[in-house]
Amino acid sequence: MRGLTRFLPPVTIYRLTGRLPFAPFAGKVTATRRYEPSESSPRYEYRAPQSADDDPAWNIFPVRVPDLSELVTIDHGIALRTGHVLDRQGLVVPRAIHKKRYHLEPGWTSDRWPAGRRIPAIRGTVASIAASTQWNYYHWLFDILPRLSMLLDLKVDFDRLYLQRAKRFQAETLSIIGLSDDVVLDCDETPIFRADRLLVPCHQTTGRRRYPVWVSERLRQWFLPGGGNRPATRRLYVARSAEYGRGLANEDEIVPLLESLGFEYVLPERLPFAEQVRLFREAEVVVAPHGAGLANIVFCNPDTAIIELFPPDMKYTYYKISQTVGLRYYFARASGEQGRVMSRGNFHVTADRLLCILAMAGVGDNRRTSAERPDASGRPRSAAPTSVERTGRPGAQPEAPPSADDTSKDERSARKSSK
Repeated sequence: MRGLTRFLPPVTIYRLTGRLPFAPFAGKVTATRRYEPSESSPRYEYRAPQSADDDPAWNIFPVRVPDLSELVTIDHGIALRTGHVLDRQGLVVPRAIHKKRYHLEPGWTSDRWPAGRRIPAIRGTVASIAASTQWNYYHWLFDILPRLSMLLDLKVDFDRLYLQRAKRFQAETLSIIGLSDDVVLDCDETPIFRADRLLVPCHQTTGRRRYPVWVSERLRQWFLPGGGNRPATRRLYVARSAEYGRGLANEDEIVPLLESLGFEYVLPERLPFAEQVRLFREAEVVVAPHGAGLANIVFCNPDTAIIELFPPDMKYTYYKISQTVGLRYYFARASGEQGRVMSRGNFHVTADRLLCILAMAGVGDNRRTSAERPDASGRPRSAAPTSVERTGRPGAQPEAPPSADDTSKDERSARKSSK
């Protein structure tokens, strides 16, 4: 079947077979426009994160390449709900696909269409911000919404906006931004279409690219009501649902330890978006295994301590984001050899290692004052050792559980009982 691309245009093959091939050469674009946003925060330099020991797995790479953001225009372009974009002949336009891996090798889309049926035509100008990862909370916040921000900042005119809105967090964020339902072209209802004029904002942050400060600034402008910082006193343990994998296998040991230090057990996916924002905005320290729930650290106050727990394999995603907001970042990694792809299996982080990281972050007795906690560089403001530092065991007493009057129904359902 792949050999057909040598003799027939991809669109013709699509109409005959119901499957659209990706030809191994690039399609044509009509125009491109560079996006250069203004950033109120100064450029930052990446600082090596802190861990319980000199973990050789963390190799801070030089981040010298700026983020790539541009608006691509394609006359009579074709868009798929997977985020792939093609020209009028059905040739892939790689620069219009936001993901690094855009599959230029000969292959076939996963979206089938009845053989012989024409590709739906949408009159006018359509802007596409769909992507194969749009269902994921992190990618929605940091890949999809920044592309919407680009469209608004560039003040380009479009008749329809092509995206997904099936998830609760998608609908809630679009409602807060103020996007009208009338303008949305739902990609689940229209998996492929051709537009008279197709606009595709592109936002590349993969590889060695510097993570753009403007993305974090725009998310905070949109979703932090009232702006500014709030008093931060909450301690959060952000868990992962078992269905997603890559959770902490020894939670039965770690969670009681954290609860004795005043931590709350939170499953973000069970909470409304606004409640997630509020929790992280009020957090002074966040402990979490690597996962999409950590995307909410963008709403934390500067100087909040973030402790990310990894399997043997690691990613720098949330470390880079933490630097755009001015957070104190720490990590703990499970023992074992790293692979090329992060495992989905559960993993163990020992209590002793976590206690050491907590001590480095200044997390111990709940009665410690802000003057006794480390500053933004990670250095302690006071030389007095904490009970964790002295004994290696938590010395704080558990906080009294919040009353029903102080806790929302959604938050209670997301918090695990310590019993």
